[in-house]
Amino acid sequence: MPTWFEVYLGLESDAVSMERYDAEHVPGLLQTAEYARCVFEAFPIDDETEIEKRVALRMARSEYLTSEGGPKFWAVLNEAVIHRQVGGARTMQDQLHHLGEMAKLPNVTLQVLPFDAGAHPAMSGSFTLLGFRNHPTRRWCSWRLKRGPLLGEGARDHPIYAGI
Repeated sequence: MPTWFEVYLGLESDAVSMERYDAEHVPGLLQTAEYARCVFEAFPIDDETEIEKRVALRMARSEYLTSEGGPKFWAVLNEAVIHRQVGGARTMQDQLHHLGEMAKLPNVTLQVLPFDAGAHPAMSGSFTLLGFRNHPTRRWCSWRLKRGPLLGEGARDHPIYAGI
């Protein structure tokens, strides 16, 4: 596991709020196991054992949302996410049903940014804002960039992303 991801997992487990924008796929914490498996199979990973370890970790992390005292989770999905066929028709049907069930949780808000919304500040890619109880005015941000993930605190762009 990359060091940046270990740091992120520590921050994620302490977060009381998570705000996400996802441009390409359903957020990991909202994925079904089969959808997650299909996403990981699209990566250049040849080892089936590694894929299954990643799926298991993702499923364990998703339990955080449904646990008592779980974080406030707000996800905005690019409309393409719900149209993109990941896996077969059954995988997508199950995933969309799961999204509907997760959206019923009192701590989960799920929105879709429609294609006709036009240009928006998150066009550079997916990101996550993490908020913490002890630091209500400071948030951590994780961006997915072409060159890899970037994790930072107090970046000047946070207000832009928070406005999505």
